[in-house]
Amino acid sequence: MQRVGGQLKRENIDKDIFRLLNELDRPVSTDEIAQRIDRAWHSVQKYCYILKSEGKIHGFRVGRMNLWVVGEGMGEE
Repeated sequence: MQRVGGQLKRENIDKDIFRLLNELDRPVSTDEIAQRIDRAWHSVQKYCYILKSEGKIHGFRVGRMNLWVVGEGMGEE
C-alpha cells in the first residue's frame, strides 16, 4: 500500500475495489469487499459511493446491507 502524507492513495483503493468487483462478477457487500482487500469497512463504503457517483459501479440495498456490482459496459477502467 502506498501512503501519501499518512493517507492511502485513493487510486489504489478504487482500483482494488473495481478489480474485485470485476473478478467476482456478482453483487458484493461492503463488508465482503473490505475483508477481501484488507481495508476498513468505512473506507470501502466511502470509495464505493465515490465510484458510484462517477458512474463506474452500481450500488443497491438489500435490507441493511449495501451491495455493489460493475454494470454492463463498466468492466473496463
